Amino acid sequence: MTIIKVRENESIEEALRRFKKECERNGIMQEIKRRVLRAAERPTQKESDGSAPQNAPPHDEGIGDFVPTLPQLSKELLEAMKSKDPVRVSTLRMLVSAIRYKEVEKKKDLSEGEVLDVIQSEAKRRKESIDEYTKASRADLAAKEEAELNVLKVYLPQALTEAELKALVQAAIQSSGAKAPQDMGRVMSVVMPQIKGRADGKQAQSLVQQALSGAK
Repeated sequence: MTIIKVRENESIEEALRRFKKECERNGIMQEIKRRVLRAAERPTQKESDGSAPQNAPPHDEGIGDFVPTLPQLSKELLEAMKSKDPVRVSTLRMLVSAIRYKEVEKKKDLSEGEVLDVIQSEAKRRKESIDEYTKASRADLAAKEEAELNVLKVYLPQALTEAELKALVQAAIQSSGAKAPQDMGRVMSVVMPQIKGRADGKQAQSLVQQALSGAK
C-alpha cells in the first residue's frame, strides 16, 4: 500500500500530486490503466447474450439499477478522453482507480453497495474540499471541486424526500410487525438496505423511534 504524509502547510492538491507520482514510481498507475482498458474493451456476458454474468458481483436489494459497474465507468472514462472533457476525465479516472484499489484491498469484485460506498466517499471528499477552499478564499479551487462533484452526482441515487422516507418507515414497521421501541432493530434492518445512498441513517432511525413510540 502506498502511503504519504501531508507536509506542514502543504495543500491537498500538492499532496495528491506527490501521491500520484509515488504510485507511478511503484508501477501502480500503470497497472490500474491496464486493468481499466481491459475492463472497457471486454464485453460482459449480459452484453453478448443478454444473460447475467456468471461471476457478477452480488446485487444489493433496495439499491436499484442506478449503480454503475466498473466496466461501465471505464467505458465512460474512455468516452470522456475521446471528447476531451478534462473535468470528467480526471474525476472518472480517480473514481475508477478508487474502485480498483478497493477491489485489490478486498481481493474480490465489489458489490453494488460497495461501489456506491466508494462513489459516496469520493463525493464526500469533494464536499469537504469545497468547504476548506471556500474558507480559505480559494474560489478557483472550490469551483474545480464543485465541477468534479457534479460529475459524481450523476452516479448517486436521488435523495428521498422526508415524506418518502416516512412512508418507507411506515411500510417497514407494518411488514416487520414491530409494535414497540424495542423492535427498532427489526425495523431498521428492513429500512437501511432501501435507503442506502438515498437518506441519512440517523434521520431514518429518528423517524422509526418516533413512530414506534407513538404506536399503541
